[in-house]
Amino acid sequence: MAVFDYDDASGAIANRRVAVRFPARHGWPDGMTMDADGMLWIAEWTALRLALDPARGKLLRRIALPVSRVTSCAFGGPGLDDLYVTTAWSRLEPAQRRAQPRAGGLFRIRPGVKGVPSFAFAG
Repeated sequence: MAVFDYDDASGAIANRRVAVRFPARHGWPDGMTMDADGMLWIAEWTALRLALDPARGKLLRRIALPVSRVTSCAFGGPGLDDLYVTTAWSRLEPAQRRAQPRAGGLFRIRPGVKGVPSFAFAG
């Protein structure tokens, strides 16, 4: 996953570099969100976990989930301290679906950090 420097005034990006590397055993990154401390929360497809990585690439935390198709995450709730995690059940064999009855569900986690308010898209 790459990161760039961004100039607010011009909208220009520069200095492309690797922010986070994902070993094959971790699946691959899918949806993601930021918390109020500037940490990047990444949903890892085909992994039994949700990873918390800062923008500089250091893994800080993993949260185990009882499903293997983690698709996205977002902070919500009145205090933005709930982390909502979406999952899928697509591409699971019948035996995997039986073993993961909560696949395709929505999970709410209290990770002990807060998210940031969303921004309206101006486009």
